Amino acid sequence: MKREDPMTTEINWAEFYDPSITRCAMNEPRIIGNLKVATNAKVLIVHPTDEPEAKFEGRFPDFESFLRPMARITEWDDWPSETLLTCSECDSIGLSECDECEGEGCSECDDCGESLCGTCTTTTVEFGPVSITRLYARNISKLPRPVKWGVRADATKDAPVFFTFGSDGRGAVMGCEPHA
Repeated sequence: MKREDPMTTEINWAEFYDPSITRCAMNEPRIIGNLKVATNAKVLIVHPTDEPEAKFEGRFPDFESFLRPMARITEWDDWPSETLLTCSECDSIGLSECDECEGEGCSECDDCGESLCGTCTTTTVEFGPVSITRLYARNISKLPRPVKWGVRADATKDAPVFFTFGSDGRGAVMGCEPHA
């Protein structure tokens, strides 16, 4: 019998993998057993599926062992809503194109064509002791509700933030250096 779960249609899988990454078969979502898995090496999501498993070239990362610490997390908090993470000035990534040099490079944007967004003031969002990029936080906030997050009790600033979504989705996003 086919499992009916309307929430799976709400997942924008393209936000969680990178087609340019060819190593470890991370260039598209994979069906492994009864799970659909996507990762770009920074964020990972896993959700049950009825789609048939497909053979693929390469070796996919061992996501089950990476997610195993989730079982020891005892406190789960609500993920910030998408509206708290959305900035129309920079599309919620914390950076906006420098108007002065328009991508040609200047002292304000360190020759990258971007500068810190003055509206949202940061490129990262804090989850306990861990900071993650605003872009990943926004993408995760769009997953089926409820979205909850937790970190290990001994988490350091570079630890993963684990999350659950919908009725049975789960994932993790790697911490990064906080940026103001």
